[in-house]
Amino acid sequence: MRKLLILTAAVALAHVLLLGGLPSGIGFHVGNPDSAPDLHFETRTIDEPPAVARPTPPHAPPRPAPHAAPKPIAPAPEPPAPAATVDPTPAVAAPGPTDAVDAAPAVAATAPQPPASALAVLAAAKPEPPASASVTPSPLVASTAAAAGAEVRRAQKVSYSEPVRLLYDGKGEEKGYIKYAASGELLWQPDTLQYTAKLELSAFGFRLRTWTSKGELTDSGLQPTRFGDKPRGAEQATHFQRDKGIISFSANNPDVPLQAGAQDKLSAMLQLSAMVAGEPARYPAGSVISFQAADAHRAELWDFKAGTPESMELPGGTLMVVRFVKEPTVEFDQRIEVWLAPDMHYLPVRIRITEASGAFADLLWRKSQKPD
Repeated sequence: MRKLLILTAAVALAHVLLLGGLPSGIGFHVGNPDSAPDLHFETRTIDEPPAVARPTPPHAPPRPAPHAAPKPIAPAPEPPAPAATVDPTPAVAAPGPTDAVDAAPAVAATAPQPPASALAVLAAAKPEPPASASVTPSPLVASTAAAAGAEVRRAQKVSYSEPVRLLYDGKGEEKGYIKYAASGELLWQPDTLQYTAKLELSAFGFRLRTWTSKGELTDSGLQPTRFGDKPRGAEQATHFQRDKGIISFSANNPDVPLQAGAQDKLSAMLQLSAMVAGEPARYPAGSVISFQAADAHRAELWDFKAGTPESMELPGGTLMVVRFVKEPTVEFDQRIEVWLAPDMHYLPVRIRITEASGAFADLLWRKSQKPD
């Protein structure tokens, strides 16, 4: 019996060793052999560094190293289905220089196209022209386009009318809501080699503004020497100093170079009249008459574009007229429209001046008189 117990204990120990060895803190104790078999485990504390690995029994199978673990094998991608229209021959032989044009359509037909989402991104990334690009161009662009799209006519022959006083009825508007009835007077007095001119605008019985111009009459047109602009305050003057080749201003603005054929704001309308009266057939619809013009502060290039002849009802009667328009060319510039009447030696029978703010004065011919 005693030998049987010892044999049983030995078998149990062998099983433990085969299962990986005893834990380091567990001991095995056999009781008194003379007494009843007392088989039990007891726990002991052993001061061993935790980093020390327990020995592996020689007969235990070696554990695989971490780097030796088999890697998962990804499934091989399925080959794409061949396109029914692809011809393998062009892919082998690249086209030569003479075949480049003929090969381009086939390449474009078989090239992969980006998905619809990519096309949407490209379309969104492509800068679109601003909305203002499709609307009517600014006044500066419109004036430049008019000069570039038609032949600019210079004065070759002029014809001056007899002295006359033109009286106008009209209307005006200020600040978008102040409307008023207006009247005007244009006095034109040529005298051999000299001239004087005056345009006066009145409303409510008061003079609102007066323009004056004086200068010389030449074979190529008017040559102003002085322009005056008198609102309800003090007059401001512009001087054409031809001996110095400059235009100067009493408003202390910088001098500007004087160009050939330069006019002032009032003489410009009378120069237009003399040029068209001298050669009417030279200025058909769409043609442009261009010259330098100065007001009380600056000088610019004015382009008057001819319109189509039309019939117009005026306070003084019905007349055939031709409209000439000068568009604004700089910020805060005016738009000037002049209607010339062939039956009145192409004198201006209607004058409309529109400010950048929208305020305007519109004068329509009512009567003609001889100057006093």
